[in-house]
Amino acid sequence: MATTGAGPVLARLLTPSEVAHLDRLREWLEEDGVDVDNAASLDARWGRLLATHPADGPAPAGVAAAIGIAVGDLLLRSVPGATWMMCPGPDGATPGVVADGRVHRPVLAVLDAHARWRVRAADWTVDYVRRAAQHLAAPPEEAAPATEPAAPEPSAAELVVPELVDPAPLDPQPLDPEVADTAAVEPEVADTAGPPAPLDALSPAWRPPTPAPATPAWAPVHAPSPAAAPLPEADVVTSSTPVVAPASTLTPEDLPHRPSAQVQDLALRALEHALEQAVAHPEGAAPFVLVRDDAGVHLTTFPHGDAGTLEAREHARRCGLAAAAVGWTSRADAVRPYPRAVVDASAAGEPGIRVAHAFLHDAAGGREIGGPEVVGQAAPVL
Repeated sequence: MATTGAGPVLARLLTPSEVAHLDRLREWLEEDGVDVDNAASLDARWGRLLATHPADGPAPAGVAAAIGIAVGDLLLRSVPGATWMMCPGPDGATPGVVADGRVHRPVLAVLDAHARWRVRAADWTVDYVRRAAQHLAAPPEEAAPATEPAAPEPSAAELVVPELVDPAPLDPQPLDPEVADTAAVEPEVADTAGPPAPLDALSPAWRPPTPAPATPAWAPVHAPSPAAAPLPEADVVTSSTPVVAPASTLTPEDLPHRPSAQVQDLALRALEHALEQAVAHPEGAAPFVLVRDDAGVHLTTFPHGDAGTLEAREHARRCGLAAAAVGWTSRADAVRPYPRAVVDASAAGEPGIRVAHAFLHDAAGGREIGGPEVVGQAAPVL
């Protein structure tokens, strides 16, 4: 096992059985009549998925995973040097696209597909592919010191570090992609025939500012997920930066007042923008308001700082629209060792949803930490 430095695994090569499983997902999607070389065709299949699967029914995790793999394959064809690797997500390993060996800046397309299913986002793949390709193709940023003081090391309970041991036994028969269980963390890798099993995961490491996804806009708690299958031994690249599990396991369905699908989608879009700005700028994302009307999505930004955040909230209250999202940057503190991009979104006069995604700036540049999370219920934004 080749390593550099000390710390948790950032990425590893896919095993032959994992490659075969991705191939089965691709084959299933093509046999379903989807043009996997066309992001618009993926959007059309996603729209059919939303139409045929109600929000309160079993999640079609296998189909979501297959579409996520197709999105990642589009990135491989459009970004030179891009390749699939297994990357750590907030709940375990997940397939990710890495360009030029920059394992700290992956695009976790499968995880993001699952995140978009949870908020029932529509027509997302075309814009996702464009922005994710820009993210992967961007030249490495000049190393710059972080603007925040050194954060305390998280406790062992906060870390998600995949173990490198022999693979655990796998179920002999893959699941039907239309009704696969979303609780499984590890992708099924059994080399068997039949419909593909889901590849489940939750962050951006990148949300096309996805998502994510979480995760990070971006209440009975679900029962604990089944134990993940350990990762096989493989060459890895490591870093001293830990991967932090999300502090919340909430979903929008867990909130006392569940926001509408439109509000959830607006929150996710706002979190994507906030995270993009936070990763690109050491000072984080400036406060902003995101609204959507018949003419499209509109963004208004405000100066950094508490005064700018208050101004953004006042602007949202006066916008006169049916829904709005307010985003800002929350600094690291004694409880949370990393700064976060945070978004509140709501319909007019109704309780909203608060979502967040941690990030970090250090000598390696800006990047996401962990995945997106639902923080809880938010006060009405307008």
